[in-house]
Amino acid sequence: FFINIISAGNDNVLKSLDIFDLERVSDPQISPNGSKILYVRSGSDIMTDKRFSNIWIINYDGSNHRPITSGHKSHSQPRWSADGKQIIYVSSSSGSSQIHKRWMDTGETTVLTNVQVGPHGISWSPDDKTVAFFGTVPPESRFEADLPSAPEGAEWAAPAKVIDRLVYRYNGVGYLKGFKHLFVVPSEGGTARQLTNGRFNFTSYQGGQTVWSTDSKHIYVSTNLADDWEAEGYRQSDIHRINVNNAEIERLTSRDGPDSDPTPSPDGKYLAYVGFNNKKMAYQSSKIYVMNLKSKKIRVVNTKLDRSLSTLNWSGDSKNIFFVYADKGNTKLAQTNINGKNNIIANNLGRGYSVSK
Repeated sequence: FFINIISAGNDNVLKSLDIFDLERVSDPQISPNGSKILYVRSGSDIMTDKRFSNIWIINYDGSNHRPITSGHKSHSQPRWSADGKQIIYVSSSSGSSQIHKRWMDTGETTVLTNVQVGPHGISWSPDDKTVAFFGTVPPESRFEADLPSAPEGAEWAAPAKVIDRLVYRYNGVGYLKGFKHLFVVPSEGGTARQLTNGRFNFTSYQGGQTVWSTDSKHIYVSTNLADDWEAEGYRQSDIHRINVNNAEIERLTSRDGPDSDPTPSPDGKYLAYVGFNNKKMAYQSSKIYVMNLKSKKIRVVNTKLDRSLSTLNWSGDSKNIFFVYADKGNTKLAQTNINGKNNIIANNLGRGYSVSK
């Protein structure tokens, strides 16, 4: 081992408190016309020891760099409308996490939701009329007990946690407060409508992105709706299509293995997703699959990569698919066509990427 003796007077040495001076950027979002980029800039408050985040905007050439939100609250998940005139984002500035909308020409903002489910994974419908999001819905208690109430002014211990599910906590999340369900709300504001129900999760505990069909009539999700889904674990899920009008759920894939990251092509003909056939091995690499939405025929995209592929995006002409994979510590952005011809676009990526249309 090595001992490094550092002078206490050296101001160039990283110190523990320097973590409060570190900032990170994530979630870049290119405007529909390609001229501007929104992104999230996060930091830490030394006085409260809590994280905060704000939304910034910059021109594609690096000019006119400025914040859209400010302060030590949470502002995240900026998403452009299809016409580029408005954005939505999640903000805690009103006291709880809600979806906000901003008009980019005037800077005027409004709050779209009044929900207590912690909206996330927000997205506009392609026709800009509706906003979809996931939220955490507490389950109905299966435990009934006639417990006494504390007298006024008494300081009793916190009540016991009643756990009646197999998976009750998650790394980085803690004790689970409910199940992840799908909601929609008019983009002009109004009452949010819950599309899914039951003791199921329609996205992962760590969050996910709502995905619309190109005709704005359906939303794609990856979930496991089997009775024993908790026992089957992360190696089993299927792609489902949910009708926004009547909430009917159609199962699109059905195999032994996890299918996730549904991504429809801009022309509406295909649905790309990642997954693998579960061979009960300790580790398996995810591959890209493409479904013809009319015939429901599925083909695997032979990228010839023995790496797990993720974070899919189609090119604007629906001919190529962008994806991310890790190779010996190097996160790469690549492009492939349906026949599996690959092209590496960028190396040493950070958190996320965005594709202009």
